[in-house]
Amino acid sequence: YKQGRWHRYQLLMDADSFLQLGRRLYLLERLAAYDSRIIREVETLKKTQEERERLLKEDWGKLEALEQESEREGAFLAVEQKRESRQIEQVRRRRKLALKAVKQLEASVEQMGALIAELEEKILAEQKRVGAPGRLRPAGDFVKLKGRLQWPVRGEILIPYGIVTHPVFKTQTTNHGVDIKAPLGAAVKATAAGRVVYESWMRGYGNFVIISHPEGLTSLYGHLLEAIVGVDQWVVAGQVIARVGESGTFLGPCLHFELRHGRKAS
Repeated sequence: YKQGRWHRYQLLMDADSFLQLGRRLYLLERLAAYDSRIIREVETLKKTQEERERLLKEDWGKLEALEQESEREGAFLAVEQKRESRQIEQVRRRRKLALKAVKQLEASVEQMGALIAELEEKILAEQKRVGAPGRLRPAGDFVKLKGRLQWPVRGEILIPYGIVTHPVFKTQTTNHGVDIKAPLGAAVKATAAGRVVYESWMRGYGNFVIISHPEGLTSLYGHLLEAIVGVDQWVVAGQVIARVGESGTFLGPCLHFELRHGRKAS
């Protein structure tokens, strides 16, 4: 191999006889065939190795891509977990605030009931003192007007009378009246004749007016922008007594309206 092709020719020319020449020629042909086979095998191995290296590079590239994608997904999942944790914490805080608001509203309802009962006692005491034949002027069968009383304002009922369940937190509150959606500043009218016995502000009700009617009935108007009438003022049915506001509520401009017989809503 080291001496090259010329060495093979030299071996043929140095043969001592035709027999030796034939043998050397045969051996050289066998050697050439072996060399060709070895060369083909080497080339095949080389191509196989190159293909393996190419496939390995592809697999390595895919592996790097998968690792990068996995890192991106991991980062995305971490961000999503933080976002979900924040949302859960926000829901918990909101639920806590909702429960606190429910307790405050229940306390305000109790306070309002006590206030109306106290007002009724004062009215009775005043009537006994002055000898008034009825609780309030004008007298009349007020109970028979139930169902035919005029609405203090027209609009959509935002919160109906009775038990109300929060759509998210499932907390329950009792609405002793109705909350009516109306434009800010709209006129609020007295549902029936009576006397204004209270005008103030309270948590959960905002600015409100209470009118006392015959037979121990009272009407309450809350979330007002302003009251137009004053305490001890007599009003007639349909008279403008206040303006719609949004004090003491997150519902926007609306009127909270109640009819009560003593402490009991009716």
